[in-house]
Formats: sequence, C-alpha cells, structure tokens
Amino acid sequence: MNRRIRSPLARVIAAGNPPRLLILAAIVVALFDVAATLAFPVLTRDLIDHLGTTGTGAALTSPQLVLLVCVLVGGALCGAASAYMLARAGLSILHRTQRRLFESVADRPVAFFDGQESGALVSRITGDTRVIAQLLTNGISGLVTGSLLLVGSVVVLALLDGPLTAMIFAIVIGTFVLMVPMVMRLAAINKAINGHTADVGAALTRVFSGIRLVKAFTAEPMERDRIAAHLAHGELAGRRLAKVQATLSPANGLAITAALILLFTYGTARVAAGTLSAGTLTAFILYIFNIIAPLIHLSRFISQYRMAQGAAEPLADLLQAPTPSRAVATPVRWSSTDAGDLVLEDVRFGYGDDPVLTVDRLVIPAGARTAIVGASGSGKSTLLALLERFYAPQHGRILCGGVDISQIDLTVWRQAIGYVPQTPTLVSGTIRDNIVYGAHDIDEPRLLAAAAAANCLEFVDRLPGGLDAAVGENGVLLSGGQRQRIALARLFYRDPVILLLDEATASLDEANGQLVMQSFQRLMEGRTTVIVTHQLGMLRDLDRLYTVVGGRLVETDLGATRPVVRETLAAAS
Repeated sequence: MNRRIRSPLARVIAAGNPPRLLILAAIVVALFDVAATLAFPVLTRDLIDHLGTTGTGAALTSPQLVLLVCVLVGGALCGAASAYMLARAGLSILHRTQRRLFESVADRPVAFFDGQESGALVSRITGDTRVIAQLLTNGISGLVTGSLLLVGSVVVLALLDGPLTAMIFAIVIGTFVLMVPMVMRLAAINKAINGHTADVGAALTRVFSGIRLVKAFTAEPMERDRIAAHLAHGELAGRRLAKVQATLSPANGLAITAALILLFTYGTARVAAGTLSAGTLTAFILYIFNIIAPLIHLSRFISQYRMAQGAAEPLADLLQAPTPSRAVATPVRWSSTDAGDLVLEDVRFGYGDDPVLTVDRLVIPAGARTAIVGASGSGKSTLLALLERFYAPQHGRILCGGVDISQIDLTVWRQAIGYVPQTPTLVSGTIRDNIVYGAHDIDEPRLLAAAAAANCLEFVDRLPGGLDAAVGENGVLLSGGQRQRIALARLFYRDPVILLLDEATASLDEANGQLVMQSFQRLMEGRTTVIVTHQLGMLRDLDRLYTVVGGRLVETDLGATRPVVRETLAAAS
C-alpha cells in the first residue's frame, strides 16, 4: 500500500484493489443506455408528430416506431449488462477488502485483541466493507451516468425550447439545493447506525460464545436488557433516518409535480398558440424524469460517499500494519535444529505501569524439564506468554541457543513450540481437523500415531464417525479429558522441540489426569519443556525448579521440591 495515501477512504479503496477495467467497461456500456434514454423522448416526439400527419393506421409500419423499439431494447440490454458487470466488480472489491482486513487483523499481536470486542471486529469486516464496495460500483456508476444524462437532457431540452427549459430547470435545481443538507444529515445518521450495529454484533457474540455461563448464572434477563438497550439505540438512529428519508421523498415528488404543472400549463398554452408541437411537449414531459433521476443519483452518491468516509475510518485503522516494538527488518536464519538453552536476561514485563514479572537471569536447559511454581497471579503464565512471543519484554531479552528470539521470524519460532493451556481450545469441525490444525499437509499414518500417543483412540473408536466425529463449538460435545487429549495429539502431530505446559492437567479428574500424564511423559521425552503447575504429580523427573515469589524467579533445590511446592500451594490458597 502506498504510504503517501493518507485519506482513510483512499487506503481502504487501495486495499480492495478495485477491478478498474471491469468498472470502466461497465460505465462505457452504461453510456449506451444513457444515449438510448436521451434519444427516447426525441424519438417519441418524432413518432407523435409523424402520426399527427399520417394517422394512427400507419403506426405499426412506421420507421419511427421501429427505431424507437430498437433503442429501448438496446438500452435495456446495455443497462442489464452494466448492472451485471458492476455486481461482479462489487463482489470482487468486497472479497479483496475483507481478505486484506482479516489478514491485517490476524497478524496483529495478542495485546491488540485484549482490548477488542470480537463481535465488533466481525461487524466491521463484514458490514462496513459493503458500504465501500457500493460506493465504488453503484455510486460511481450512478454519478457518471447520471451526470451525463443530466447534462445531455439539459442540452437537448435547451435545443428544443430554451425558455421552457429554464423554467423547469430552476424548479428542479432549487429543490435539489434544499435536499443537500438533508442528504448530508442522512450520511451522519447512517454512520451512527453502523456503530450501533457493531455494538449489537459484539454483544450477541459475547452472549452466544458464553451461553453456558449465561444460563448457569441465570443471566438471561440481564443480557436481554443489555441487548435491548443496544437495539433501542439503533432504533432511535433508524427513526432519525426514517424522518429524513420521509422528507426527501415528498421533496422529490413536489419537484416533479411542480415541474409537470408548469409544463402542462405553459406548454398547453404554447401548443394552443401554435408555437410548440404536441410531440415536443411530450418530449419535455419525458425529459423531466431524465432530469430528476440524475439529481437523485447525485444526492445518493453524496450520501454514499459520506457513509463510506465514516465506515473507512475504523477500517483504515484495522488495515494499518501493526508495528511491533521490536520489528525485524531481516530475520536471522534459524530453525528448530538450532534450538538450544532458553535464557532470559534482565527481563521486565507488565501489562500496565506496574511490572508483573521480573527475571534477572533464568536458564532453561535444552532437552530438560523445568518447572515454574508459585501463587496464582504471580506471573507464571506471563512467562510462558513471553516465550511464545504473545507479548514482548519491555526490557531485557530472551535467547534460544544464543540467538535473541525477537530476531527470529515469528512463524518459524512458533512452529518450533507446542503450547498447552489449562483449558484447551478446539476449533469447530472434526477430531481430525483439530489434530492436524495448522498443518499444510495431512499424513494419515502420522495422524493415527499422534492420536494413539495421546491416548485418544480409546474414546475416538467409540464415537460415531471416529476421527471424523464433530467436536462442536470449542469442543462442547466432548469431555474435558477428551479435549485435552486431542490437544495433546495435536502436539504429537506438530512434533515441536519446545513444550510450554500451562496447568495442563489442573481441570481434569484423577482418571483423566493419569491418562493425560502418561501422554505428557511420552511427549516430553527429548524436548525442552517448561511446566507451569500447582499439581505435585506434574513435578516428577524434573531437571530444574523455579519458584515465583513477588514477581521474581528463585531457583529451588530439587531435594526440597515437595516442601517448597506445598508451601507455595498453601500461600496461593
């Protein structure tokens, strides 16, 4: 994207990469429709004047009628072809813009999502982009064709009868000038409606994603009130929109009616006086609509443009490429085979002004099992988030094999890591989809081996569909132990060199915990493993143990492991 483009609307349009040739072709084809529309009243005048001298008996064989029919049919076909091409262009712009927005948002750091409502993001990407697409297709096409139709109609009318044209045009232009302030207000109201729509989407997403919490705490009435409040705000904005639209419609009607009354009164007198033909009067009546319609298109374009400007502001912010605090212009060459000891040197990190974690020096040996214990909220999970590079240290550095991990390509680094949270996350789909999640190629023997190593086959074989059984949203159709074992199978399939285990068995019962622990023991063999836990059972066969005390890490003698852990757990409770 051109960095010199500063207008939010221009940046969003550039992201959509509009198919200029297709839009231009649609406008060119639409010009033939404009030409047919301009020719129709004149041809109708000629036909009426011809019939006035020859009689109606020759109407069907009249060359004027044949030409009129050909022009009407040709114009209709050109209009249909132009509409189809514009629809294709609009879909292309919509698809490209939404894709660029998703890519930009998905590439942002975790800290960005910490302060965002997912429903609002969805509404912006799916709703506001349509406003931009409509402006670039129907809006621009209507502006070009409407302007040409307006200018052409005025020129033709002036050639037919100048004084009558001036009188009619004064009424129409006066009405249009009065409509502009209302159109500008219409755009502001639509912008407010888009904001309320995003709020409703965010609220609905929050409720539906946490529906079990809502029902467990009988919070349906409270959520109904919240949703009703959001909808009420949208309704008020909709009422304001309806008032403006209700005013615009009569204004258009009054303009047309006034022009027609003037035309019939003045034109009939001219026909009676013999200074105006009946065919010319008919042409004037038809041209009135050719003047009103372009003005409506122009006012609609102004409204669409203002709406697009409002919609583009949040979209442009989403498209803005995230700037990490330690951007790497040229990442160092690194692969998982280069993984060595993990070393944290003088690391400081906090989510606000106050530091959450302070590490003077921490060494996690390659291929060893290192446990981190401490009270809840002491910063253990934050340490794993720093290693995963969900966040960057505000001070100090983290090394792997002597290489600063901030200098390693983020994708390459994360492909070397296997992360298991306390509550595993599953994607909607099948068990198979979840085990191979993130992999580009599916290796069936490797998939079965991973499922077996994680003790998944014990329950998968009992499910209808086996590995192709649906898991539901976030694995709701499975038990906690089954979800955790699928998450472990995903790691076996991924085969990382570094394991980060964050309270991975804390939510499991004893039976499931033992099965998962067996899988963990197999998974940890030969891998650099960092274990955050409150459970003594996870602290077997350790190489190093650190305790977090007051946000600082203290190495603990393994011979005193259990007393220290018991003391830590007691402090946490």
